Amino acid sequence: MKFRFIIPGLIFLIVSGCSFFDFVDDASRPGGINIYIVGDGQLSKYETEVDLNTLELERNPWVSMADIAFYDWSAHIFYLRKDKERERYSGRHFLVKWGDEPLFLGYFFPPFSSALSFYPSVIAADNYMYSDNVIEIGGIFGGFHDEAMDKNARFKKALKETGLFREGIHVELTSVHKKNASTVEYTLEINNLENKNIYVFDPDKMGSPRFHYYTNGVSFTKDGTSYYANSMEVTASEGVFSSWYCRLSPGKSIIRTIELSGFDSLPSGKVNVRFHFPGYPEKSGKWKKSDGRVWLGSYWIEQEITMQ
Repeated sequence: MKFRFIIPGLIFLIVSGCSFFDFVDDASRPGGINIYIVGDGQLSKYETEVDLNTLELERNPWVSMADIAFYDWSAHIFYLRKDKERERYSGRHFLVKWGDEPLFLGYFFPPFSSALSFYPSVIAADNYMYSDNVIEIGGIFGGFHDEAMDKNARFKKALKETGLFREGIHVELTSVHKKNASTVEYTLEINNLENKNIYVFDPDKMGSPRFHYYTNGVSFTKDGTSYYANSMEVTASEGVFSSWYCRLSPGKSIIRTIELSGFDSLPSGKVNVRFHFPGYPEKSGKWKKSDGRVWLGSYWIEQEITMQ
C-alpha cells in the first residue's frame, strides 16, 4: 500500500464509521495466506500421496493475501476483494500456503465432469453459482466433503492468526418427530456465531414446500436401509425475496420446526439422520448488506437421533 493512500483511507473510515469488509493492514497479518496454481504436468487428479514441498508453483499467487477479505468456516468459502478467473484452470491443481508452509492441495473441478476429485475442489467456471469474488472450497461437486475441511486444524489456525477467520453459523438438528407413516416434523436451531449480523433462510417465512425446493430435508438410515421423502411437495422458484430471510444478530439464534411429507415408510428408535441447511448463491450486490451479509453455502449435518 502506498503512503499517499493511507491518510484518505483513514479519513474515509472515520467518516463512514464502518465498512462491509473490516479494515486490516496486511502488514499486521503474520505469514499471509496465498493460493498458488501448481505447474502443469506434475500431478494427476487421482494422486493421493503428494509431497507438497516439492511442487513447482506459478511465481505469482492466483489469490494473494491482499485479495482475501475473510473466510467463512461454516461454509468453507473465501470472500474476496476482487473477482478471480477459474475456468481457465479447469483440471489443474492449486496449493494453499501459509507463508512458506503448504497447507493443502486443491483441484479445479470441471463443472460437467462425471469423475470425482480426491482433493478440496473449486468449480472451474466463471460466474457460476456464486459471484467471481466468492470461492467455495470442497463441497459435493468435487466429491470432497466438508468434514475433511472441518478437521484441517492447521488451516483454521492460519486463518485465525492472519485475521481472516469468521465462524459463520451453526445449525443443529434438535429433534425429529414422526407425525404419521409418511410425515415427519424436524426442528432446527440456527445460531449466528459472529459479531456481525447474518441473514439466513427462514423456513417459517418461506413455507415448507418452498424451503424444500432448496434442500431435500431430512433423510434417514437404519440397519442398512435408507429412507427418503420421494414424493415431497415443493414450490419452484427462479429467485429469492428478501422477505424470506431472517436477520440473526450477533450471538442470537432462531428455532424452526418444519414438516416434511412424502416418505414411503419411516424407521423408529435410533436412526442416522442427514440434512443440509441451504443458502442461496446470491451475487455480490445482494449478499452484501449495509448491516451485515447473507449467509452463502450449504451446512451439512449427519448425526444419530432418536425418532420420536
